[in-house]
Amino acid sequence: MRRVGLRPILTWRWALAFLFVALATFTCVRLGIWQLNRFEEKRARAAVIEQHYDAEPIALADAPSSARSKLAAADDYTVVRARGHYCSRPECVLYVRNRVEGSSVGFWQLVPFETNDGSTFLAVRGWVTTGQTDSVPASRPKVPSGEVELVARLRPREPRLSDRPEVPGQLHSVNATDVLSQVPQLENVLEGAYGEVVSENGVAPEGLSALEKPSTSLGPHLSYAFQWWIFSAFFVLGFVVAARRTLRDYEGEEESDAALATTVANDVAAAPARGSVRRYGATRHTRHRSRGTDEDEEDSLLDEGYGS
Repeated sequence: MRRVGLRPILTWRWALAFLFVALATFTCVRLGIWQLNRFEEKRARAAVIEQHYDAEPIALADAPSSARSKLAAADDYTVVRARGHYCSRPECVLYVRNRVEGSSVGFWQLVPFETNDGSTFLAVRGWVTTGQTDSVPASRPKVPSGEVELVARLRPREPRLSDRPEVPGQLHSVNATDVLSQVPQLENVLEGAYGEVVSENGVAPEGLSALEKPSTSLGPHLSYAFQWWIFSAFFVLGFVVAARRTLRDYEGEEESDAALATTVANDVAAAPARGSVRRYGATRHTRHRSRGTDEDEEDSLLDEGYGS
């Protein structure tokens, strides 16, 4: 059997097919890696939530150092305790817009909490629904006066939305810069984190809905990752199978053509010998027939002589 090599698939059509398979395989592999990264991120976040969310509170003074710059992901939901009082000035009661709880949109109530050690902590007391219009809260729950023992979960500060116009008494995101723009008298604000209030003097904030516990579900990302990688394997396998089938079919055609050429060559080589035999047989038969005719004529002449 003669080997044909890769010549049958070294065409523009196969080159384009290879390029498509390469791009599709690369895309599927990258999508699988992205889904795997999403799974790893969710797993790490779920581990942090499980570790910190219901843990015993620590003193705010002992909070992770990242709370002073930007709270690290590993320190998210750290539970802290502090004693002090809420800012009592009217401008200190702020509402953070467009906050979703369940399927409803409302506001977070945010009030700066001034601790006994002289620092200021941005405390989100809870959620309240919107009023008759989406631009105002339905109610304005009262802020406790006097000394309060506050328990809260640390959350990383949110990025500023500087492209949105400032609304007096309202915030678009939770960060020290936006709060200080409306309450400039605050001092020693903890800039890297804010707190979701758990309790005030041992009870939940009154008149506000507690913020929901974040989901620790890992989602379908891991299974999606394997699905994308299986798709990439299908592209490669399909290309290899198609190429092998093409080469095999081409080799089969080459073998058929070679066998046909051999048969024709053998017939051509054998044709002169068979033609000589036929001609020789015909000559012998002709000569035999000629000799038979001469003998008949001789017999006829003899008969005529004897008769005379």
